[in-house]
Amino acid sequence: MRRTIVIVAILLLLWLAYSVWPFFAVYRLASAVQARDVAALKELVDFRALRGSLTAQIVRTYLRMTGKVGRSGSMLEQFAVGLGASVADPIVSKLVSPEALLDLLQNGRPSGVFSDNIPSIQGLSSDALGNFWGGLYKFGTGYREILHHRTC
Repeated sequence: MRRTIVIVAILLLLWLAYSVWPFFAVYRLASAVQARDVAALKELVDFRALRGSLTAQIVRTYLRMTGKVGRSGSMLEQFAVGLGASVADPIVSKLVSPEALLDLLQNGRPSGVFSDNIPSIQGLSSDALGNFWGGLYKFGTGYREILHHRTC
């Protein structure tokens, strides 16, 4: 019986660590953005993979919106994505640099990439994370209250 309790406790601890890890990573990212620490941001973000993923998403979305997409995963689609990526990559490289990403996450838009008349959103900071967690708590509390009233 004792062995079972120890195993369950270890599995629970592992599950808890697995569940909390993404929140810890977001906290580290918010701390790096707030401190404008480019070195920490480079350590936390794989910019090459981010650029490649964003470029492929943009090209696939463009192909889908224009109706020029074929069967998903086909050779023609892969060729079109590769060709489109070679065109879009220089633009995405300018947008996804450590400095531009810091500006985007801190101010809601990257500086020097778009014109100044584009509205910005709230950036990533510890205050914004606090607002997020507070809103999530209120949502959860309100949701439980709604469920409670429904069952009564």
